[in-house]
Amino acid sequence: MPLPPYLTSGASSRAHHALLSSLDAAKSPQEEDAIVLRELERVRGVVAARPAESLLVLLYCAVVAHTPLDLDFALVPALDLAEGGKTLRDRRVGYTFLAEHLPPAHELHLLLVNTVRKDLQSTHTPDVLAALGAIVHLPSADLAPAVRPLLPALAKHKTAAVRHRALLALAALTVRAAPPTSFPVRPARLARWIARESDAAVIGVLLRIAGDVVERGEADGDGVGALVGAALAKPTSRGAWRVLCAAAGHGTLDVDADALPMPTPATLLDAAALAEAYPPYRPSLVPHVLNALTDKPNSHVVALRCLGALPPSCWDAALDDTHMARIMNGVHHVDATVRRATLRLLARIDPALPSLTIDALLNSLQTSTDLSLPLHASALSDAERLRLGRHETACRALEAVVVASEGAATRGADIASGLARIAELLDTTWEAGIATVLELLRNDAALAADFVSAAKSDPTSIAIVTTIACESPTPRDTSTKLLAALPGLPNAVKELALVALVVLSAKEEVRLPSFDGIDKRRRQVEVILEQKLGHTVIETARRRTLRSPASTQQAFA
Repeated sequence: MPLPPYLTSGASSRAHHALLSSLDAAKSPQEEDAIVLRELERVRGVVAARPAESLLVLLYCAVVAHTPLDLDFALVPALDLAEGGKTLRDRRVGYTFLAEHLPPAHELHLLLVNTVRKDLQSTHTPDVLAALGAIVHLPSADLAPAVRPLLPALAKHKTAAVRHRALLALAALTVRAAPPTSFPVRPARLARWIARESDAAVIGVLLRIAGDVVERGEADGDGVGALVGAALAKPTSRGAWRVLCAAAGHGTLDVDADALPMPTPATLLDAAALAEAYPPYRPSLVPHVLNALTDKPNSHVVALRCLGALPPSCWDAALDDTHMARIMNGVHHVDATVRRATLRLLARIDPALPSLTIDALLNSLQTSTDLSLPLHASALSDAERLRLGRHETACRALEAVVVASEGAATRGADIASGLARIAELLDTTWEAGIATVLELLRNDAALAADFVSAAKSDPTSIAIVTTIACESPTPRDTSTKLLAALPGLPNAVKELALVALVVLSAKEEVRLPSFDGIDKRRRQVEVILEQKLGHTVIETARRRTLRSPASTQQAFA
């Protein structure tokens, strides 16, 4: 669908619209990044003359770029705009850019102090709100001593929006600072403040601050009692539950369970956290949680997470056939969040239940019966439904394997074994499984090493091993594993293995057996590195990414 014309596109400027048009025509993430980098060079030359327009474009570039951008060149223009912009909108743009991109220890924090102080002392409410927003997002050791004396008065401002943001700023500079300091209001006075306040947003901030005060042990017994009493008087606010949970966690919640409020759908998770820390509340809460086991996915997930936070002994006896059926139906739900939450809950009831689910999915995959299908499959032909059903069932089986392995000391081996069982039932190298497992392993080097050690020799597992071998440290026997698997691999995966073996020969400082495939790839890689032809190889490849095993073969062909 083509991009709308500038006047109806919602773009902030014609330069922004031109960038949107270029990005809309891009055919790959790499091309999008190249467009963004060209735009950065253009903006670098005009940011001094058109700061507001340029900063908005840079904010958008930072959102759409696939790699981190160096935007430090725009920090000084943003500071100048925040201080001397002709309109409030321009000054907000400056503040917003600084909030997003000014590093915590940057020297410009010191230059920001006078600008913020001037706006805090303004009689124009929008200026005050802009400065308070800057404090919330940019708290610093330079700013705190200069603005803290001004915040208590603003916290009593006649405008609720100013009171709300002033309290957020005061919290950012005290109880939520690094390191935190004491909130400058005694607990008993804070409780009276909560009781007097009428604005719901301000009450929420005050209660969250009260929760921080209780959690950090800044209130004595009388202070905790006063804050708990104030929280009980405002049960619809999530901040009230924060106070109650903090008091329960410290063992200072001296309230009868019957006096505690009943949760609303919006506070059910908070109530479960309170019940986890305060066991007398559990019998009152369980019926509300079970009532939330409905056909609505969001409500259902909340209920499952609440049950997961409580010991099964306090709710399993309350489950009837309807409740149990709704929980078990979640294993085959179309929503992945519901499925994962269900599997985690079943694992708490009986660690063997997720394994039974995996076995059932693998049996469906083997017999091509009772396959799982996404919602949009109803209009497809039988052949397409079969293909899509096998793909969806395999993905759900891997999802169950990953969830079942959570917390296990042998998690890497469990994932490797489960992946191999699924891949064995598929006809080709399973790209969706490769992508899913790589995303998991790239965030955990120890898990990746365990997976590589336990990986089987099927093409799907070897494709993952080759990628990990090129990207991060691997066990020293990885090259042996790849050499043993090499003869039985399809050509596309064999190419990946050859590249990985070349990399490993340098990493491990071992001499690999010489044969034509490795020698050829080694010579190619050496030429590419010596002559700095990496960019040319990527540009001339038929595909720009390694999303499929075949793309590596294309890049080196």
